Amino acid sequence: MAWHGLEEHDHIVEQFRRAIARDRLAHVYMFTGPAGVGKRRFALLLAKSLFCRERSPQLLDPCGHCRSCRLIGSEAHPDLLLVAKPEDRAELPLELLIGGRQERGQEGVCRRLALTPQLADRRFLIIDDADYLNPEGANALLKTLEEPPPGAIIVLLATSLAKQLPTIRSRCQVVRFRPLSRRLIVRLLSETLQLASRAEAERVALYSGGSMQVAMELLEPRIWESRTELCEHLSRYPLPIVPLGELISDFVTPDRKKDDSDADADGSKRGQSVRARNRLRYALLFAADFFWRTLGWKWGIEDVQNLPYDPDVLKKSLKAWHAEDRLLAAAERTVLALDHLERNVNRSVLILSWLDDLAKIQLGTTTGVLRLVSRG
Repeated sequence: MAWHGLEEHDHIVEQFRRAIARDRLAHVYMFTGPAGVGKRRFALLLAKSLFCRERSPQLLDPCGHCRSCRLIGSEAHPDLLLVAKPEDRAELPLELLIGGRQERGQEGVCRRLALTPQLADRRFLIIDDADYLNPEGANALLKTLEEPPPGAIIVLLATSLAKQLPTIRSRCQVVRFRPLSRRLIVRLLSETLQLASRAEAERVALYSGGSMQVAMELLEPRIWESRTELCEHLSRYPLPIVPLGELISDFVTPDRKKDDSDADADGSKRGQSVRARNRLRYALLFAADFFWRTLGWKWGIEDVQNLPYDPDVLKKSLKAWHAEDRLLAAAERTVLALDHLERNVNRSVLILSWLDDLAKIQLGTTTGVLRLVSRG
């Protein structure tokens, strides 16, 4: 069943139906889950349901034709407030929340939320990219979260509770959105895009983490070319640390020389970090998968016909790493690197530390005891 085209979130729809029926709708929500699973679309559908002039909010079934529904659909309703991080900024600017230095408290979305609704009986605020609220912005938002205007509803969209400041998190009712199923991603890719084969959709869905946004990014051919190169490098003995580092750096930030020269004081260089961080996540996922698949092939778990890698490369990898316990340690070290990435560790430090540890594991000079990487 799909709620107005939004699939696999029916349990959340029922949760809100019950809350509205009991008049227990909260004032502040935090929607968490991977990017590209439908959190923003759900928030807009919720606003449309509450603002619809033809059907009761309790039905949670907006007509889609009335003036309010059409205005929400075009994101032009005067009582719908939307805030998102600009693409060239690393954080949500404080001025979007409470105005610039000359208009503190007189401008910004917090001020507009407190104004009298124009068409509806309430105002609805969606704060996208809540992961990028800095302490100053969070403190500015805190009073509004503690004492929202009568009837107002605030929805913060985030990818992880761990990235939220405790003062913000504690004032929100958390709604967790699950990753989309691989089956759904394969179907959506096959229906909406002209892919070469279903196998391509299956391959992309495997690494998507349940996110359609990631799946769309993974359609880029260069990503798969880099995966092939990465796995070929990881199957060598001794591990070619310098070429590997250069390969990953080129993949993560292909235009890094241009980025360095174009960076300016307002943080535009840092604003490019999200894409680079996603690219590094793909590289680490590919590496971890390669190590696990090599082990699976060795243990007879993986069918050679269904492997996403050349068996000759896997054979070469087994010889290069000498022992199964070293491959296992390499896989675990890569998973740890993924965890460090989610904790916003400095990318350069993370890559160097990870490759250095892989080299030591391959040589047998470490048992896989893993160092902590300083945050950057």
